[in-house]
Amino acid sequence: MSNLLHEFRPVLGKDTLAQQAYNTIRNRILDGTYRLGASISRTKIALELGMSSIPVHEALARLESEYLVENIPRSGTKVRVPSPQDLRGFFMVREALETQSARLFVRCAAKPERRALMATAADVDEARKRILRLAEPEQREKLVDWRFLHMRFHRQIAESARLPMLIEAIERNQLLVFNALYERSYGDLPLPENWHQRLAAALVDAQSEKAAESEMRKHLKTRLDDLLGCLERILAEGVLRNGRDAAE
Repeated sequence: MSNLLHEFRPVLGKDTLAQQAYNTIRNRILDGTYRLGASISRTKIALELGMSSIPVHEALARLESEYLVENIPRSGTKVRVPSPQDLRGFFMVREALETQSARLFVRCAAKPERRALMATAADVDEARKRILRLAEPEQREKLVDWRFLHMRFHRQIAESARLPMLIEAIERNQLLVFNALYERSYGDLPLPENWHQRLAAALVDAQSEKAAESEMRKHLKTRLDDLLGCLERILAEGVLRNGRDAAE
C-alpha cells in the first residue's frame, strides 16, 4: 500500500507547514488510519509533526471545506461520516468530473498514455479477481490496496488533459467516494468481467468525445443503485458509529 500512497499527494498547493499537516491527515484518511467517525487530535498531530497548532488548524479547516472532516461542538474534530444524501451527491459530482475527463482523454491522450491505461486497467481487474479468492480479514486489507490502484486508473485518464485542477477535483471526489464505507460493500458486490479493461479499451478506441463520455457514464452507473442502497443501509444501521479513535 505504501508504494502507491505517494502518488496521491495534492497536485496544487505550496509546501507550507499547513500543507504538510494537510497531506498527513488527508493521507491517513485515504489509507484508513483515520476511519470514518474517528477523532483527530490537533495537539497530537502538532507534536508529532513538530509544529504549532496553527498550521494544523488551517489544515483541518481546509479538510472540513472538502467534506472530509467535521468540527463537532464539545466533541472536537472527527472524520466525517457521510449521510445517504451526501453519498448520492458525491456520485453525481463524480459522474460530471469523470465524463469530462473521458472526453479530454480522447482529445489529448498520446499513444504511450493509452497503452499505460490499458496496462493499469488489467492490473485493476486482476487485483479484483485475487481479492475475491481471499478470506476475511485478508480480503479487507487487500481492498485498501485495490482502492489505490483503482484511483491510479481514473487519475491516469484525467492526467492526459494536463489540467491540474481537474486532476485535483477528481482525486478529492475519489477520497469522498472510495473510503472504508465503500469497501464494506464493494468487496461483496458482483461486477462485470474485466470491467476496467472494457472501459479502457472503449476510451482508447473511441471515435468521438461523445462516445467516450457515454462509455464512462455507463461504467459509473453499473450496479450504482445496488451499491448506494447497500451503503445507505450501513449508515442507517450505524455500523460505523463507533469508528476507531485516531487520537488514542
